[in-house]
Amino acid sequence: MWKKQKSDQRGFTLIELIVTIMIMSIVMVAAAGFIITAANSYRVANIELELQTEAQAAMNQLNDILIEAKRYEFREVDGKTRLTVVTPETTYHFMLDTQKNELLFSESLGESDPPLLARYCKSFEVSPDVFKAGKVQESENRLVTVTIGFEYAGRTYTTTNCISLRNQNQTDGQED
Repeated sequence: MWKKQKSDQRGFTLIELIVTIMIMSIVMVAAAGFIITAANSYRVANIELELQTEAQAAMNQLNDILIEAKRYEFREVDGKTRLTVVTPETTYHFMLDTQKNELLFSESLGESDPPLLARYCKSFEVSPDVFKAGKVQESENRLVTVTIGFEYAGRTYTTTNCISLRNQNQTDGQED
């Protein structure tokens, strides 16, 4: 007659389950560490890209306006750094709001809510550079050096541009 064989009814022991859970935990912690590192690297790269994009957009706008300047004035007013640029068409005002870290831009000085030119702006400097070819001459090539510093999430980015003014009849540019 047929004999029934007993099937092995044993499962995993408690020790086998604990060892398996520990090994899986170690693998999961390592994977989570890798994912967190990758996410932080991605975040830092995005911050740097955003700062560079803000800097490039602001510098392009400043370059386009300053290149046509008949005259300009750069000074501190009420705790805000202000650049006023007079072109043949209109007068432009750039203001650094250090409270909000914003570089603002307008065509009207008294505008209550001027448009935003750049976020994360920490510093804004404009300095005239006058270069004379050879001896002291009546005609001068006038250059304006613009430096803008940006800061966001602990990262800083500074951009500097030297702009050659087209109009040769402008004033010195820095008036007190």
